[in-house]
Amino acid sequence: RGLDMKNVEPGLFGLGRSDPYFEIAKKDADYSIGRVKWNVVYRSEYIENNLNPYWRPTTIGLEELCYGNLDWPLKIAFFDYNDNGVHRKIGEFLTTIADLQSHIAIKGNADREKTKSITKEGKTGTDGQEKVYGLVCVLVASLIEEPSSV
Repeated sequence: RGLDMKNVEPGLFGLGRSDPYFEIAKKDADYSIGRVKWNVVYRSEYIENNLNPYWRPTTIGLEELCYGNLDWPLKIAFFDYNDNGVHRKIGEFLTTIADLQSHIAIKGNADREKTKSITKEGKTGTDGQEKVYGLVCVLVASLIEEPSSV
């Protein structure tokens, strides 16, 4: 779930609210040509007019998500959905499955001690610290073993 996400859609008279969704991308690299690419493996639904959204849980196969490697680099990016298809980026963070599991909320659905910060590369505040565009509270990050088909 998102907490205190930056409103990038002020709307008429400042009354608009972002319609956030997120994408999970896994890192793919072709070192022979020195190229790194992020391939989106999941896109959530968007939550209309909400800066503290709850997204539906989903199940993603480990092979599809991270090649079965819990330490494989993932990027989770957050956007404001727009009907015209021009979605505005709110921010992102890099993580792994192992990292997400270490950030599962213990004190409920707004456990700020365990949150991950949404940031933008190169954006800092006046204090020199990374500028935060919202928080993510991981409610569930379970590994479910599928029954063998043999």
